[in-house]
Amino acid sequence: MLKPAQCKLLLRARGSAFERFRRDRRGVSALEFALLAPIMLAMFTGLAVLTTGIMSQQRVNEATEGIGDSVSQKSNLQQSDMVNMFTAAGYYMAPFSGTPMSMRITNVYYDGNSSHNYGLVYWSCATGTLSPYAYNQQFTTIPGTSGPVSWVLWVGNGAAGNSSFIQVESSYIFTSPASWFLSGSTTLTSQFAIQPRLSNYVGFPYVTGTTPTAPASTTKSNTVTLSNGAVCKYGS
Repeated sequence: MLKPAQCKLLLRARGSAFERFRRDRRGVSALEFALLAPIMLAMFTGLAVLTTGIMSQQRVNEATEGIGDSVSQKSNLQQSDMVNMFTAAGYYMAPFSGTPMSMRITNVYYDGNSSHNYGLVYWSCATGTLSPYAYNQQFTTIPGTSGPVSWVLWVGNGAAGNSSFIQVESSYIFTSPASWFLSGSTTLTSQFAIQPRLSNYVGFPYVTGTTPTAPASTTKSNTVTLSNGAVCKYGS
């Protein structure tokens, strides 16, 4: 049997060991890191994915507006010009890949009939997952949007005939760079409308020595596939 003095020494030794254990902070940092690392990694990855998505949307907007502005500065477009427009759209996406980019470029006109409150498709070219609109297809809203076509064409007024606008629509498939965090893909879209600067219409395809004019009653629908695979529908 332990004597009282021995019991005191034993309790003191145990207390000292417990105190040392209680004050020992070794490994605490590693434990805290193990607990916080997944949260920090998820936050960092989420921020990176969000930033990449915002940058991609900005590039899509720039491509849409840039191509629309370029087309508006033409009075006529050859087939090769249209191919170059679609190629340039991909360059706008740098440093991202331009491969998932789809684009549709359309010239919408008003025929001057005061009883018509819609615009008509003069020509439309599209690449990727988008398809061209049919020649003379009617639009009461701006193609690809819910905005009324009267925002860009004075429809319903016979004196406002012989006018048109260029509409560019873009679609881009954004895939998360961190599939383990965000799987699947998101479609980014953009639309832009602008009036031609050099003529009332932008002629397509280009006919040497001619000036683009409103389609006549004898104008017929035509379809052509460009060298880059884009499809165009137009009246001639």
